[in-house]
Amino acid sequence: MLPAKFLDLARCYKGEMDFNVWNDFSSSLASYRNLAESLGCKEEAKKLLREIYSQTASAIGFEKNEKDSHSTGNLRSLVWGQLAKCDHEELNLYAAEHFKKMVEDPTSTHLNPDMQGVVLTTAARQQKTLDDLIKLHSGFPMQEQKSRTEIAIGSVQGEELMAKAIDYAFSDAVRQQDMTSLLGPFLPLLWKAERQFGQCCRTNGASGRISREALWM
Repeated sequence: MLPAKFLDLARCYKGEMDFNVWNDFSSSLASYRNLAESLGCKEEAKKLLREIYSQTASAIGFEKNEKDSHSTGNLRSLVWGQLAKCDHEELNLYAAEHFKKMVEDPTSTHLNPDMQGVVLTTAARQQKTLDDLIKLHSGFPMQEQKSRTEIAIGSVQGEELMAKAIDYAFSDAVRQQDMTSLLGPFLPLLWKAERQFGQCCRTNGASGRISREALWM
């Protein structure tokens, strides 16, 4: 399909409220975003995706309500999760507010579970250090919450912070079976910076950490 026709088709999905439709089409939009970023059109892609997802996101809101169907929670997580990567202003403000509350009390249940991963990922992209994310990772009582935090740590921006996130992935704080959730976005960087990160990515006999090479086996 020609790019122009694809974009015209994508705009037809604005306001769609069916989770299964969005779940199928979002993979195509993710491929578009990756292609656009590789061509130096990152901001243009963000703008288009905000246009496509925002109407549905606004319709379902951040919070649960009595009109929600059995699939609304999944839809809420999906569309706001996509907007988390697009510098959506309203979401950034919402995430900053609730992230602060989570850091103050990781055991708090104030936040809609549908939005916890979205808030963590959105806030992670705005962080200047890993301190608060690491605090949450160690403070969350449930493994599911820790897993969401690991995905969020994998969303940090800037090479210096990415390097620290990679180091954290290979620390004893992260279970080996959970490392790929955190490291996934950084695999190209690991290849590019093999010498820089080689030491922390080799097997450590004392801790039994897996090697970087094993990630590509």
